[in-house]
Amino acid sequence: MTASKVYLEAEDKPKSRENVLELLREIEKGTLIGRVVASRTEGIAGLYPEKVKLKTMLDKKAVDEEDLYKIELNHFTGIKDNIEDKRLLYDEIFVLENLGICIFTSL
Repeated sequence: MTASKVYLEAEDKPKSRENVLELLREIEKGTLIGRVVASRTEGIAGLYPEKVKLKTMLDKKAVDEEDLYKIELNHFTGIKDNIEDKRLLYDEIFVLENLGICIFTSL
């Protein structure tokens, strides 16, 4: 949705349901426009450097600032004693996602 919004803004097209659905069809077909939209917001903004407004619409990665936070998990005795807390958290999230369980249950 965010990439669709950025692409439609870059092309000065209305942000309508029909236009978003058309972009989804373009992605499914693998067309040039579809690949541009699928490249996410940074890829789209890179194609339109003159559109300064797009820079404020870029997605931010959730992990960009992860080093600013100290994560400490209470380990079960004997389980993964030699692994850092952040790595254990990512491992738990990976397992829960693959089991189809919401990742927020690991927190």
